[in-house]
Amino acid sequence: MSSSPLPPRAAATRRFTAQVGGHAGIQTTEDHSLLFKPAVPCEIDFYKRIAAVGDDDQLSKLREWIPKFLGVLKLEGQLKDSNAVGNGGDGNVEIVPVGGNIAPEDKEHLVLENVAHGFVKPCILDVKLGTVLYDQDATPEKQARATKTAQNTTTGETGVCLTAFRVYGNDSPNPILTPKSYGKSIKKEQLPDGIEMFFPVSSAPYPPSPNPIETSESDVSQPQPGLPPVLLHCVLTRLQADLEELKVTVSNVEMRMVGASILIVYEGDWERASRHFPRLPRLPRVKMTRMMN
Repeated sequence: MSSSPLPPRAAATRRFTAQVGGHAGIQTTEDHSLLFKPAVPCEIDFYKRIAAVGDDDQLSKLREWIPKFLGVLKLEGQLKDSNAVGNGGDGNVEIVPVGGNIAPEDKEHLVLENVAHGFVKPCILDVKLGTVLYDQDATPEKQARATKTAQNTTTGETGVCLTAFRVYGNDSPNPILTPKSYGKSIKKEQLPDGIEMFFPVSSAPYPPSPNPIETSESDVSQPQPGLPPVLLHCVLTRLQADLEELKVTVSNVEMRMVGASILIVYEGDWERASRHFPRLPRLPRVKMTRMMN
């Protein structure tokens, strides 16, 4: 399919260090505005299908809820001609081999917008949805592994599993990370505790002092994450409205989704977050990822 040509900044990539979910290997551009995500064929087909349907198709309603899709890129080496990127074409950038063997499944990458781009301190949570973690084409071995995973986590009973997440404190430039092992270890009774960890309430004074000093990692023994109550209430109010709207949208689409996730991003920087409150825009960004049909 044809898609928008990739901008010149796609000529150089680096590892995406803010990744909290999915398989390893996501790359990002130098300005962090785009992501290159390894994908299986059914996932690529999903994004292409959503991009291709007309506005009168119910599937088009999902565009608002998924990262902007720019095309598919084969990362097999280095960019052949960086000057050619952005000068037209079908969005497929030519990469020349630099040696070594690359497995076929590692070659194709989705080119997606980074929904956390533009945030000062993006607090990010990836929530895996559904009680079934394999599609109908999965091998018996993969089905068995996925079934066992579901049974041993909150997935099997609730259809919700928290993966890794990161939150910020207003007093530190560094995020506080909670690994995937936490989400896999908790029981359904502990899900509210996990959600509370992602939306912590700060006890620090608000508004902060006129000249706040952001300390370095070495100066902060135990950073205090979270937003003050008034800001967090606005974030949660907007998030609840978004999730209700997403629920209605998905209920009107005839598609079976396996391996779907909701990615939640909200601003952890107090000053940046407080700018929005008079008109209460979409402070958190909710996106569905890794969906298959």
